[in-house]
Amino acid sequence: QGEMVELLCWDPIPTTTTTTTTTTLAASSTPASDWSSEEIFHGTVGVRVRDGLLMAHVDSRGWGYVCDDSFGSGDARAACAHLGYASSSYQIARRTGSSPVFVMDQLSCGASVDHLGECRFDTSHDCSQGEMVELLCWDPIPTTTTTTTTTTLAASSTPASDWSSEEIFHGTVGVRVRDGLLMAHVDSRGWGYVCDDSFGSGDARAACAHLGYASSSYQIARRTGSSPVFVMDQLSCGASVDHLGECRFD
Repeated sequence: QGEMVELLCWDPIPTTTTTTTTTTLAASSTPASDWSSEEIFHGTVGVRVRDGLLMAHVDSRGWGYVCDDSFGSGDARAACAHLGYASSSYQIARRTGSSPVFVMDQLSCGASVDHLGECRFDTSHDCSQGEMVELLCWDPIPTTTTTTTTTTLAASSTPASDWSSEEIFHGTVGVRVRDGLLMAHVDSRGWGYVCDDSFGSGDARAACAHLGYASSSYQIARRTGSSPVFVMDQLSCGASVDHLGECRFD
């Protein structure tokens, strides 16, 4: 009865959740003239599509159109990548109306470029109304958000006898703490206590790591009461072990 282990764990190990979100904003079957994008800046260069026409914002020049001179499929790919899309198509826009303002000419983007600010281009131009670029982008590049959450469940100043943990299984071995006492679940034996024989600081660290905590303290529990059921004795955990199922025990 006097050979149970009183365990306290604190400093929860942060849990990281990664969420990948894909939003469909355009399809290859959409007429380019019907599609407009958000304004996306990378550094000082912004890109947007308005009614299918590719526009750029370069430094203090404000928004204007991209000229079709030397424009090719690699430039369309880079423009769509700038906007967050994996697929692209383009054509020269033969539209009439007011005189357009051009801010980018002779655009030339390398195969590995994902932002128009990384491309070569001229800000002077000899372009006219029929030389705008009609661009359509689709297949949004998935966006990944990683959130790290830390929850404080126990502190080193908490009396061990006041602390209980969740039941955490790794493989067939479960660990929990009830009223400060370390318990384990091994195969079909059910829940029982861990004996203090050979128990040390490395075993306490491994037990707390199993439960998701980075810090630990322990002592032998000198408690009286009903006869406890033991399911784990002679526990011996290596320095790199994070689950009790990876330790040696009887």
